Amino acid sequence: MMKKLNGKSEIKKIAGAAAVTLGALGFYFLAPSGYIALDLNPSIEIRTNRLDQVVSVKAVNEDAKRLLADYKVTDHDLEDVLEDMVDLLDGGGYFHNKDQNDILVTVKDDKASDETVKRVNAFLEDYMEQCQLDTRILDQQSILTGRFARRRKNMRFPRAKWL
Repeated sequence: MMKKLNGKSEIKKIAGAAAVTLGALGFYFLAPSGYIALDLNPSIEIRTNRLDQVVSVKAVNEDAKRLLADYKVTDHDLEDVLEDMVDLLDGGGYFHNKDQNDILVTVKDDKASDETVKRVNAFLEDYMEQCQLDTRILDQQSILTGRFARRRKNMRFPRAKWL
């Protein structure tokens, strides 16, 4: 026999299922899903979610720790954070080479690495040109998996150094 449910019980079940679904979707979209590493020495890692919002900025080496000591992510827009990083690097004197300054940009994005690499590189090139910085953007995509990723993590080298 089927038991007849009253209206309040059904509403509670539907509300519970909706809350679980919304929570799972929120976690899926807002959890970190990719990173962008900027290596000029200092080495900086920018973590992004599936909506290309910045979740965190991490210093990978001692120079980056000093550079980012007072930095807090206030605007989670990726382009704004990239601007902040270029401004910090410039203000810290890291674009001192008169001939050429190379920045290695490594992108690992679970949803669209090629698209993200092109967008990040184009933005950095445009912004650095506006700032009149003579730089060259070198890019790569991260494909580390398994033992190489664990080995890099254990040795505390930035991702870009291992590719």
